[in-house]
Amino acid sequence: MSKPNILITGCSKGFGLLFAEKLASEGYNVYATVRNLAEAPDLVSLSAKYANLEALELDVLNSVHIKRAAKLIDGKDGKLSVLINNAGYGLLGRIEDLEADKIQHQFATNVFAPIAITQEFLPLLKKSHEGGLIINISSIASYLGLPSFGAYSATKAALNNISMALAAENAEYGVSVAVIQPGPYKTKFRESTRESGDSNYLAAKTKNNISSTAEEPYEVACLVSDLIKRKLENKLPSFSEIPIGANSNLLRLASRWLSQSMLAGFMVKRFAK
Repeated sequence: MSKPNILITGCSKGFGLLFAEKLASEGYNVYATVRNLAEAPDLVSLSAKYANLEALELDVLNSVHIKRAAKLIDGKDGKLSVLINNAGYGLLGRIEDLEADKIQHQFATNVFAPIAITQEFLPLLKKSHEGGLIINISSIASYLGLPSFGAYSATKAALNNISMALAAENAEYGVSVAVIQPGPYKTKFRESTRESGDSNYLAAKTKNNISSTAEEPYEVACLVSDLIKRKLENKLPSFSEIPIGANSNLLRLASRWLSQSMLAGFMVKRFAK
């Protein structure tokens, strides 16, 4: 039996690039996508190293690109085993300063794009002999509204709930959904954040807190690999929600057991001057 095939979005750097290399090294057939191959030299190098890794241009906001990728995979394989919605970024700024078009772009990239990609590839996932698997990369920021990361936190909270709904809707077809909620990792996330409005004390403090607790990201790639293996062994439930990284489990528990007013009070004390 041929190895399962996997599509990953956002592979120019960070988690996406790491996932692509990890899974290709394990023998999976990997379609690693980026918005512009000319701006992804590390991925191009990986595709030259691994014959089972194909680098594709896919702008997650471009419906033509999404349909083209689905048609390509359908023509080659007739199915898709794993879809990893990884592409995304953080918008930094106080709520009162955020420009409307920047907020819309944040939601378009982090929420609407994963929905569109999932809609396009679900028919191929349902054809998978192993039962398809969707892995959505969320964040521990989804548990609470981080100051100056309010829009980003909101997009990741939305992705959590979309993932749960997808799992319930597609369990009968053998499709599982896992949402991974990483804490701070050394993935150049801080450098890739986009700012809207004036820079401010809260933004700087939030970014510094993220950087000070950042860990090496390889364990997240190992988690992705483990989820895929468990799915292939029929040991993965229809829905999994997995926090990982510094303080991730603590934040998850706090968000579920503490009142919203208590969490807000913690934010005020943590980030006040």
